[in-house]
Amino acid sequence: MPKKDLYHLPNLEALDFSNNNFYGHIPLEFCNLGLLRFLDLSQNNFSGSVPSCINLGQNNLTRKIPYWIANLSALRILVLRGNHFEGEIPSQICQLNLLSIVDLSQNKLSGNIPSCLSTLTLMPTDKSFLTASTPYLIDASQDSEFATFLSMSGIDVSCNMLTGPIPPELGNLSELHSLNLSHNNLIGFKPSSFSKLEQIESLDLSRNKLSGIIPIQLMELNSLAVFNVSYNNLSGSIPYDKAQFATFDESSYLGNPFLCGPPKHESCSGTGLPNNTKCL
Repeated sequence: MPKKDLYHLPNLEALDFSNNNFYGHIPLEFCNLGLLRFLDLSQNNFSGSVPSCINLGQNNLTRKIPYWIANLSALRILVLRGNHFEGEIPSQICQLNLLSIVDLSQNKLSGNIPSCLSTLTLMPTDKSFLTASTPYLIDASQDSEFATFLSMSGIDVSCNMLTGPIPPELGNLSELHSLNLSHNNLIGFKPSSFSKLEQIESLDLSRNKLSGIIPIQLMELNSLAVFNVSYNNLSGSIPYDKAQFATFDESSYLGNPFLCGPPKHESCSGTGLPNNTKCL
């Protein structure tokens, strides 16, 4: 990796070294890039601890996510996906007010989801800072996938070992476009507050230990295009007959033997199962 060249790029704001064969420790020279707001070193073979100035994913990083992450006040995209981070999600992440993307998926994180994540503004990243005039800068206008990535806001903590209930405070994230809590050990299910997620397009709660009914308030989510609660312990009738929920097929509800009504083939009549409208 060209360590020395990094000294000569003090105005660099975005840098993409992903999908290479870089290995060893992450160069401390990255810390000299004081204006850096986007850095992608994913899918390499880095090892060791993370310097106090960067974020990355898909390497072999271990231990806890450090508390000093709160010092990265200009950070807009935090991607630590596909590593071996363990321990709890540090509440210090909640102090990164400019974040629009939080991806902690595919690690070994445990404990509860911090309710303070609800304080994040999660405003989509303004891609105006990506200009072709800056060396090594990514031009989002020429990369449709990257441009889409920047225009979204999302939280992904899937494929970890998180426990406890889903914090109802997450319903306050009015700018959230995508929320993925799947493949954990979350329990309970009372996020009727999610009806306030007016911008949400994808909500994945699959493969947890959620129980109870699906709140009918979720039918107010008119932007919802993807909804998955499969392989939980949910019960009662599915809110199927209105708005976006009329577009979700049976695959959204697989592995919940006590859910009934369309699009599943099990009728709710005579089952003794609760009806959503009677339980709220």
